[in-house]
Amino acid sequence: MRLFDEFYNIVGIYDNRVELMKSIKENIKRLNKQMEMVSFFYENQYSIRDLSEKSAAFLWYAYLTDFTT
Repeated sequence: MRLFDEFYNIVGIYDNRVELMKSIKENIKRLNKQMEMVSFFYENQYSIRDLSEKSAAFLWYAYLTDFTT
């Protein structure tokens, strides 16, 4: 569990592809809900509205940048 202490972005360690995919889907659902809340409060601002429409692509980009850094 030392990795969890060193790298706060790690949400789990998986040796099963099915469990990994399940975890990714759950994280995307959770982040989509957060994005919906943000876009609800700022629906007149184009940048937030645009992110909520393209949230899946945005989340994958965010995951990749977190993963590679």
